[in-house]
Amino acid sequence: MQKRKFIWTTHKVIRETKDAVTIEFDIAGSVFNYLPGQFINVSQVVNEERLTRSYSFSSSPELNSCPAITVKRVKDGLLSNYLVNSAEQISSWEIEGPYGSFVPAESSYQSRNVVLLSGGSGIAPLLSIAKSLLSKSPDVQLTILYANHYWHDVIFTDTLEALALQYKERLTVIHALSQYDGTKPAFTGTLIEGRLSKVVVKKLLKQATAGELSAAHFFICGPNGLMKMYYQVLESLKVPESGIFMERFTADDEAAEQLLNLPEITLEVLVHFYEQTHLIEIPPGTTLLSAALKEGISFGHSCKSGTCGSCVALLTSGKVSMVKNRALTEKEVAQGMILLCQSYPLSADITIEFD
Repeated sequence: MQKRKFIWTTHKVIRETKDAVTIEFDIAGSVFNYLPGQFINVSQVVNEERLTRSYSFSSSPELNSCPAITVKRVKDGLLSNYLVNSAEQISSWEIEGPYGSFVPAESSYQSRNVVLLSGGSGIAPLLSIAKSLLSKSPDVQLTILYANHYWHDVIFTDTLEALALQYKERLTVIHALSQYDGTKPAFTGTLIEGRLSKVVVKKLLKQATAGELSAAHFFICGPNGLMKMYYQVLESLKVPESGIFMERFTADDEAAEQLLNLPEITLEVLVHFYEQTHLIEIPPGTTLLSAALKEGISFGHSCKSGTCGSCVALLTSGKVSMVKNRALTEKEVAQGMILLCQSYPLSADITIEFD
């Protein structure tokens, strides 16, 4: 997996909410190509510790001259809190990417109806996708369903309003507030009061697609519970998998349920980590990354959900079960690349290397 690393500087910082900030980067005129919906890995040193996390582009390669990410504060999140608190004081950014396959398919641009289902900071990659679809596909009818607790939690209020006015014949924005205080915020679109339910979402999706659900494309990004609900609604409506696109940046608690026929014994793995060699024990049901970190081996990692690609390694012998992969291409997998956070050993002769 080719590492694409850059050092960027800050072009502009936009305070979206008290807990969310957009950083526009100055790439000094260099060429940087990315797709709407992709992400980068951002590294900063915080309290003498180098931290790396994945953040989606909220900018559009078609409409925005400066690539931008949007960061929302996460409880106990070391890097997110640092970035939200100190973005204006950061002059240099260590960047790796772009990564990710959560991008519109070619057929998405020809689709009559596209629906973006979001919650919280999950709106960031969906905003990037929305800008791209609206600017490149003059016939697309786009609906954004965006769930939050309070109106003051809503990110991109000004940007969404500007898009709603610019594309008023083609864009529908629906805000859902689970904690509604009775004061209607000023925006162009529809307000749903109260927590979203499957019944409400099902009705909204039918309206958004004029009943043509099987031909529409749906993009989902947000908290795991909300994403699961969105997906279950689409499943109940018999929307084909080819029309559903999902993005996750947190570990999925249900990953273990996907594991089949894993060995019930402890296995040993030989790890060639640059100039060092380690022999580590992998207890049953433990990923290679988790076992290595427990042994004090500091592999690069970030999302732990098979998305960011930070924990990639080369499997030179043995077999593993890689339960999820949202970072590696088919060619890279065929070459033996694996994601340590998603790989469980299946044999006792496993050797992995790092380039």
